[in-house]
Amino acid sequence: MLYALLQRLVACRVTTCTPEAAPLWERFAGVFIKDSTVITLPRALASVGQGLGDSTGASAAVKLQVRWDFRTGQLEEPALQPARCPDRTTP
Repeated sequence: MLYALLQRLVACRVTTCTPEAAPLWERFAGVFIKDSTVITLPRALASVGQGLGDSTGASAAVKLQVRWDFRTGQLEEPALQPARCPDRTTP
């Protein structure tokens, strides 16, 4: 359900480019901003994603990676990974 919700979210456009800045961005094929965040899950979902651990031991979490084309306002499909994966291993 969470993944389906994320897919609907990335189908939306987030427009931040002002008309004055538009000629600057048109010079580039894309202006990409990439970010990730860790989403903590209930322990019952540890099979979905192994968390980073906490003071009580094991936990459950996933890492959400997104890439946003600032020029067009389009988010690319999210990538879900185990929370322990480093950002550089993003598909």
